[in-house]
Amino acid sequence: MADVDSVRFELSGDLSLRDTADLKSRLTTALSDKRSLVIETDGVGGIDVSCLQVLVAAQKSANAAGMPMRLTASAAGPLGGAMIAAGFHAPDGRPLIPEAETWTLTREAR
Repeated sequence: MADVDSVRFELSGDLSLRDTADLKSRLTTALSDKRSLVIETDGVGGIDVSCLQVLVAAQKSANAAGMPMRLTASAAGPLGGAMIAAGFHAPDGRPLIPEAETWTLTREAR
């Protein structure tokens, strides 16, 4: 849950190349608020590498501005799976690129 000093940003649906311009625009607007950004990912049905690249670029911008940007996804879900497949995280949840250090992969109880 985001605190009062955070901007919540919701990702949802199947995100692909055709969504990158809109995603970039929405993230740029959210980052212009100059507060911590919390990416909500529960509604993501699918995502491709082009949208992951937009998220990495947003993370780089947030880092450069000294703004926290957090993202949490289920390792078993579409976003978590894409993050692992693209090499952003190891299957055990460890971030493999510096930009993904504030992105968390969770595991559901089985």
